[in-house]
Amino acid sequence: MTFPWIKGAALCAVLALSACEDAADRADAYYQSGLALLAEGDTDRALIEFRNVFEHDGFHKEAREIYADTLLDLGRTTDAYSQYLRLIEQYPDTPSVRLTLAEIALVRNDWDEVRRHGTAAIALTPDDPRAQAVAAAIAYTTALRADDAGAQADAATRAKTVLDTSPDNLVALRVAIDAAARGPLPDTALPLLDRAIAQDPTSLEFHGAKLRLLSDLKDDTAAIAQLETMFDQFPENAEVRSALVNWHLQQQDYPAAEAILRQMAGDPATAASEHMTIVQFLRQAQGDQAALDELTALADATADTDVQPLYRATAAVIMFEADPDGPALATMQSITSDLPDSDQSRRIKAMYAQMLISIGDDTAARGVVDAILAEDTTNVAALKMQATWAIEADTPDAAITHLRTALSQSPRDPDIMMLMATAHERTGFPELAGERLALAVEVSNADPEPSLRYARFLMRDDRTQAASNVLQDARRAAPTNLELISVLADLHLKAQDWPQATALLGELRSMGETNPRAAQLATAVQAGILSGQNRTDESLAVLQDQLSDLDEDGRAALTIAMAQVRAGKTTEARSYLASAIAEQPDNMTLRMLAGSVAMMEGDADEAETVFRAVLDEAPDTESAVRLLYSLLHLQGRDAEKTQVLETGLATLPASETLLWIKAGALEQAGDIDGAIAIYDTLYTADSANVVVANNLASLLAAHRDDSASLDRAFRIARRLRGVDVPAFQDTYGWIVYRRGDYAEALDYLRPAATGLPGDPLVQYHLGKTLHAVNKPAEAIETLTRALDIAGDSDLTQFADARTLLTELLQSQP
Repeated sequence: MTFPWIKGAALCAVLALSACEDAADRADAYYQSGLALLAEGDTDRALIEFRNVFEHDGFHKEAREIYADTLLDLGRTTDAYSQYLRLIEQYPDTPSVRLTLAEIALVRNDWDEVRRHGTAAIALTPDDPRAQAVAAAIAYTTALRADDAGAQADAATRAKTVLDTSPDNLVALRVAIDAAARGPLPDTALPLLDRAIAQDPTSLEFHGAKLRLLSDLKDDTAAIAQLETMFDQFPENAEVRSALVNWHLQQQDYPAAEAILRQMAGDPATAASEHMTIVQFLRQAQGDQAALDELTALADATADTDVQPLYRATAAVIMFEADPDGPALATMQSITSDLPDSDQSRRIKAMYAQMLISIGDDTAARGVVDAILAEDTTNVAALKMQATWAIEADTPDAAITHLRTALSQSPRDPDIMMLMATAHERTGFPELAGERLALAVEVSNADPEPSLRYARFLMRDDRTQAASNVLQDARRAAPTNLELISVLADLHLKAQDWPQATALLGELRSMGETNPRAAQLATAVQAGILSGQNRTDESLAVLQDQLSDLDEDGRAALTIAMAQVRAGKTTEARSYLASAIAEQPDNMTLRMLAGSVAMMEGDADEAETVFRAVLDEAPDTESAVRLLYSLLHLQGRDAEKTQVLETGLATLPASETLLWIKAGALEQAGDIDGAIAIYDTLYTADSANVVVANNLASLLAAHRDDSASLDRAFRIARRLRGVDVPAFQDTYGWIVYRRGDYAEALDYLRPAATGLPGDPLVQYHLGKTLHAVNKPAEAIETLTRALDIAGDSDLTQFADARTLLTELLQSQP
């Protein structure tokens, strides 16, 4: 009875096999046709034939590879990359494709992908020069970020070895160029760059590197010639155009800069981005009104066109920034109310959302962002705002997901990378944060903002030389940026690198001839140099001579007096301040400094008199409340200090400093819930404040037993992982102890207890952890120490410590 079924099944199998053979034949026919068309130069039709192959055989390796290669040759890198990825999913052990993916990712600065595909390719074909070049690039970049000069040199040598046999390998050439440019003879990188440009004349990266190198070498004639070459080669590139415009601006040739921009602008109805660049230029060079006049003209010229709302919206943003309480917000709301579904409308809505965020209306802003993403889930501006909110809500993993989507649309956006750095820091992975900041610097061509942030990140790890290098690179593109100069000068002064500090001083003096802020900074740097060399009297003389004529608002007198205090000349400082206050009796800053110096000298009565007088005249002087509170605290006048604090908070209810003081006072008084409530308020206002985050997480973990509080404490405290600060180590260590990870807790609580030997709670935390990992002798010693320090404290933790200590002692043989 079963034979007919078997015969039917056999027939189906035969038919299926026949169908497979037919599909394979058709796929091969399309493949051969594509190859023939490609050989004839008919690329478009060849691509169609290759796509037809995949309709019949999605696993046709050769067709997929040549299709991807052709797309890459056409400059369609993103499409090609997608096809190579599909190929690797199907055939993961294809070294040529792995290497191509690694090379594309390297150009994109996507080092995660470089390592992923490069490492796989190296394992598959370690002797291939392409693989050796990628290995050298990975090693070089890793060494560069670790500030390991020896490893950098070794990686550069490996790249040069590849070039000996494969002189056209651009990956190895990149490494050799960077190593030469950073070395003692940077001009040797020029012929290497010319080789790279000859091989890839359309590479903006190589052209830009040559421009930066010529600028570093102070060869202005060659640098401007290279910039003009780049302008001819990349006329539509905003960065090149901006660089040429900036060069004219540095020469103060404003008409030439404007002429270039207008030459490139075109029809305002079809070239909005170019005209927006003109608006930005006019705003920078001539002020808001010039920009608004230009926008009015543009709006008139584009009446009844789709682009007009963009010009009107930009004008609204400028007016809003000048007057947030004016009609600009209502104007923007009106503009966005009836926009069609388009990229431009989403851009305008994102501008509106940013305005709402700036006035604190996050609810309305979220509604706008949600509407944008409902139309376009990959909108970069909206995703960045979503990521920012996710970071603030302690969900950095969600932020990273949003930012990866944004990065896929805008892979060279430094703002995305800086946000990713923040998210990685929140998740407790500072090394990933550092990588993202380094990339932000790279893709922005060392723009000041990411460079400053990366430099400060490096300085936190005491990598001062690396930070100095980052700042110096940034100064090549922005040589007059005073914030860059100020941070760099501080580094040189702290390192006592007097030649470098003196060189900056010379630059500041030249700039100071036309820039008063530069002149003031020059004076501060000169005083710092003299003070650092223990030439205190000379330092003070310089300050008095150079600042005395600039003291319209008392800042010069303040600088001089503070220098006297730092030099230990408090008596002279008090005398100098008395004279300055006699000339400017309404200057509260000078009066507050006089009170502080009196406090330093032990003249508490005079200090109290000064602080109370300031508060009588200006009750919103936060520093007066803070210093008077501290003075009364030191004198044990608790009722009076509490009154001062409450009066101050009644006047300044949102003062972070005063709220902080109150939270500390409540914690000391045992009102833990009150302290948590205040820290929660502060954290909501600024979740980036790591000390507030630590205090809130610490109190939640130490004094709350519910799982929700512990989970929140962990989310907040993840950023403290790996941070070498005893208080932070205690917070994170105790949280992971409570989550049951005793081994990791011990890694943090041992150094915390060593760093905070007088804190009984920290010792208690360590004692509990030692007990949990079965180290009874150490636990007894640590818990005994905790109770000795705690004395008769009635905190429940110490009652628990006594119980545990008794049990441990009784269990001892």
